[in-house]
Amino acid sequence: MRSDKPRILQILSPYGKWKHPRGLQIVDGLSARKMRAAFNGAVSKISGRKIPIFIGHPDDKLSGRALPKPVGYIREILETDGGIAVESEYDDNAYRDVLSGKYTGLSPRWEMKRIEGENFRPVRLISAGLTNNPNIPESGRILKIGAAENTPEMAEFAAMAADSERRCERILGMAQKCLERAKENSARIKSEAVGARIEKLSGAGAPEGGKKVSAARLSEMALERSKSLGEPYSRSFAILRREYGCA
Repeated sequence: MRSDKPRILQILSPYGKWKHPRGLQIVDGLSARKMRAAFNGAVSKISGRKIPIFIGHPDDKLSGRALPKPVGYIREILETDGGIAVESEYDDNAYRDVLSGKYTGLSPRWEMKRIEGENFRPVRLISAGLTNNPNIPESGRILKIGAAENTPEMAEFAAMAADSERRCERILGMAQKCLERAKENSARIKSEAVGARIEKLSGAGAPEGGKKVSAARLSEMALERSKSLGEPYSRSFAILRREYGCA
């Protein structure tokens, strides 16, 4: 669908935390950038870079309705200071209905990724529905009649930002692995150092021809191990008693 009507710049969702049957939708700058990156991705470009707009959400699996023809398409996703905006292109009837106020809301249907607990971040826009009962306040508010300025440049910037984000995620993953290895090495070195000190203590009091140590020496060794490794004294004593015995 290519309409001769000018595009309408609308708010898809202000930034904030919005209720959802699954929990809370966290809409922020990262959410906007991820949606832009998905929209500007290779698959989206092949399909014509457009997201359908329906009356309501007939494409929801729970609706049980046959999928009608879209009344419009989202042609651009924009990150603004206050929220996520979209450039919408409508057929003649929908264009008239939106401008006349027959439909004031634009409800997003999107893919979300869990952040933690019941918090989710929208990352990919699937479709949008014209409605008068949007779940997110201000969704559908008209910002401008006509395309947003510098859209190609903004799209290029979004692609660069998405690439930088992927690079940062890879670096963060490498740093996390490095930190884990450092912790493992630190724990191993600490354990070896504690073992050496305990071995020295055991040798100082061990009788000829055996490893058994006196109860006093074993208690001293257990105290050293407990302090160094942060484990209960009783556990340290039991472990060392099994290893060295008690004279």
